Amino acid sequence: MIQHPGSLWLLLIVIPVIAVLVRNFQKGKHDLYRIGGEWRKHQLYDVYLVKGFFSSLSFVFFVIFTVLALSGFSGTGRKIVDIPSKADIVFTMDISRSMLSDDILPSRLLRSEDVIKNIMGRLPDERYGLVVFKGRGVKLVPVTEDSEAVLLNLVSISPEMFTSTGTNLEAGLLSAASMFPEGEERRKVIILFSDGENLSGNLEKAITVIKDKGIEVVVFGAGTEEGKVLRDSAGRIVTDKAGNEVTTRLDRSKLKYIASSVRGSYFEMSGSSSVSEAVDSLALNISSSNLVTAGEEAYTFYLFLAVLLLILFVSIRIFPWKNVF
Repeated sequence: MIQHPGSLWLLLIVIPVIAVLVRNFQKGKHDLYRIGGEWRKHQLYDVYLVKGFFSSLSFVFFVIFTVLALSGFSGTGRKIVDIPSKADIVFTMDISRSMLSDDILPSRLLRSEDVIKNIMGRLPDERYGLVVFKGRGVKLVPVTEDSEAVLLNLVSISPEMFTSTGTNLEAGLLSAASMFPEGEERRKVIILFSDGENLSGNLEKAITVIKDKGIEVVVFGAGTEEGKVLRDSAGRIVTDKAGNEVTTRLDRSKLKYIASSVRGSYFEMSGSSSVSEAVDSLALNISSSNLVTAGEEAYTFYLFLAVLLLILFVSIRIFPWKNVF
């Protein structure tokens, strides 16, 4: 698994690096003949060729392994990680206007509420919190054992709760990440409900914070990719500046990116069977006492190799061979 696949483009650096090394080798050979003279040129060239080849090879592989380390490669091994048997779960709900769309029935927002109730019914012994977000994140219910507090607040959730516009996913995720009590041996889980549309904020910042805190993330995609015409609170069709009808659609790629960036899970709520399977899978995962992780971190291994190759490159360059140079 590669955490930052875009970094692999840096491997293209190898091409100009090789070109520079070949050019320097040719230039160095010419200078060697000029300085060493005819009588020593064969002896000097043999040493120069060996040193040049191995030093260049070590530098090229240094660049390659450095790029692999930056890409966040994971190995193919599997490891069992002991994790706490109890969890703190923060539901994080997108309540932007598009969540009122009924391309999934009864609506994206109401389907999200149904899934939350289903999860709480399957996992009655966990603690729960609730965050909603539009242009900003709002903590409605702190993490608590009182599940009724979460259920009571679900009834009143709507886009009219506050006036900020847009969908600032960073604000929602950071609000959720700050909800977990410190110093307790419990799993930390954020369950996100969103259609992925019109996201704003610095998503990478939120992902970094979530990773640093060891928070697990489960993403539920609300809506369909076919979408539906967006309507305001009065039922009127929303149009853009050009007068065209605005269609709201599930942005699956954005939501999958969030899940994959934190090694989380992604589910969709487009069908009753898929929702049931998702809740079953989630309940099984959270109720498990250990977590099986596929792909141990391998970037440290590549980084270690890169450092060794850099040391080898420098050593070949500075230490004389056969008392020549």
